[in-house]
Amino acid sequence: MNDYQKLHDTMGAPRPIGYVSSFFQFAYALYLMEHNDQLPKSLISRLRQPSHFFPAAYETLVAAAFALAGAKIKDAVAKSDKAPEFWATMSSGRTYAVEAKRKNAWKNAYDLKSDAFKRELRSWLRDKIYDASAKNLLHAVYWFELSIGSEIPSGEQLELQALIQGYIREAESITVGKKANGLSVPAYVFVTNHTHFADEEDLTIQRMMVLEGFRIDDFRTEDFVSLEEAMERRDNHRDMIWVYQCFLEVEAVPSTFDGTPPGIGETAETLRIGKTLRYRRADGSAAEGKIEDIVAPLGNAAMVIVKNAVGEERVMLQVPLTTEEARAAAVYGAAVFGKPEGPFRDYRDDVFGIYDRFLEIFSSYPRESLVSLLQGHPDYEELSGLDSGKLRIRAAREFTKSAAAPSPTCRP
Repeated sequence: MNDYQKLHDTMGAPRPIGYVSSFFQFAYALYLMEHNDQLPKSLISRLRQPSHFFPAAYETLVAAAFALAGAKIKDAVAKSDKAPEFWATMSSGRTYAVEAKRKNAWKNAYDLKSDAFKRELRSWLRDKIYDASAKNLLHAVYWFELSIGSEIPSGEQLELQALIQGYIREAESITVGKKANGLSVPAYVFVTNHTHFADEEDLTIQRMMVLEGFRIDDFRTEDFVSLEEAMERRDNHRDMIWVYQCFLEVEAVPSTFDGTPPGIGETAETLRIGKTLRYRRADGSAAEGKIEDIVAPLGNAAMVIVKNAVGEERVMLQVPLTTEEARAAAVYGAAVFGKPEGPFRDYRDDVFGIYDRFLEIFSSYPRESLVSLLQGHPDYEELSGLDSGKLRIRAAREFTKSAAAPSPTCRP
């Protein structure tokens, strides 16, 4: 880093380079795990061993996504040949067995017109799926890093993703061990590619991620289904969709990990997640609470979610920004104000983001309020008899359908 700073004006915007990008991303992943109290000592131990560093470094990025998603991570290193890299227990209560493997080198250069390259890609994915499946893990999640060092033209990225999805689907027919039907266990499969993993002098800094269901019939990314069915599938697979979104956050490294806006002195009073904020309620009474999230910095103001110091009251406030804060937020987004317990979610123009938001809103609604919201619905009598959990989901879906009309189908 010192050598790089001597050669470049790092106060400006130097061109990114592979080893600088990978350094920051790796450090940011460690930071996220530490921030969420999910940094296993055994992982640190393996990162300190040269022979284990590269696979452990990729595992660090994967584990950071689970940590950011609120999972409790339990390392499984050296327990057994049949053990995964780690277990992750999500807030849903389900525990997932997580495998993370990285391709060390390619015999054939990247070329989507090359049969040799495509055969190598297919063979490697099938081998890794077979090896992971042989462990017969319950609630399995496989992460495979391709480490293709060549720049992938923008026009070929979707083609490569489709090729990967096809190979994963094709691998569903492989047989493993002596199980009754011989078929491998269902799993979520993440396939990633970071050019700078393979070429530290890389100047493109390309990243790619594919999430596909392996032998999971209702998790097919190419399916077009009704919005009702898509929301049902989202609820069925909410854990992994959330991890996917969190991995995108791990990839988007802010300028400073602790959230201090660039260009502002360390002693300056800045808007920060976790700070106490005094405000006035709608009735004019004074109150104060802790800033839980800063969800939308726009121009010279930010929308701030504050939890009252007494009780469970939460309010959304518009708070003015200083010139320095506004300038930093325009470049780096809400990340400069500190880390919430998950990634920032932009609900605009995203039907599933709208659905998620309605679920969050209605989670605090008493039953009577939910029933009242659904008055006038053709199936009101039936809906009003649902238990509170199902009623909350139904209300969120009905309001989402109203907001998303007239789109009849979408991809889950």
